[in-house]
Amino acid sequence: MGDFATLSRVKNYIQPDDDADDEVIADLIRYASALIRSHTGRNLTTPTVTQERALYFSGRKSVRLDDKLTNITAVSAGYPYDRALTPQEYELLQFPTVSQLTLDRPVEGKVLVTGTWGWAPASLPADLEYACVISVDEWYRSNVLPTTGGREEGATESRNLYLPREVQEILVPWQPGLLIA
Repeated sequence: MGDFATLSRVKNYIQPDDDADDEVIADLIRYASALIRSHTGRNLTTPTVTQERALYFSGRKSVRLDDKLTNITAVSAGYPYDRALTPQEYELLQFPTVSQLTLDRPVEGKVLVTGTWGWAPASLPADLEYACVISVDEWYRSNVLPTTGGREEGATESRNLYLPREVQEILVPWQPGLLIA
């Protein structure tokens, strides 16, 4: 999975004195991206991938997806279909923080969906990028580094990393139980 912000974007925000900490900043970007995924409980794939993924409907007609889905090429469902579906038998709805797949009748069990999942780096939602940039900025300025961090100075070096409160608030709409549709 890719990062939610580029090194140049973060450096432009932080304005470090030189390039000496590029590796540390890159580590913080990777860590922030992973922590954002963990906090939201979602894949939030970037860059996009085209693949088949299994979804479980359990007697429902629709399911909200934990990743953006576009360009569906195949949908195969179990009972009552037990076959590949035609495009007239399903609908993909896009909302700001969620995609929803709706079938024309309830399905039991696994549905296999092939399509393009995630965001291209240029189309990543701005709030996810901003959450990453703000997290890295706060950690970098506080000298709070992940275990891969290499700098020796700073009294807070061994402190645990957490997402800043502002970032946690930004991510509320991205949490599975609170998806804004």
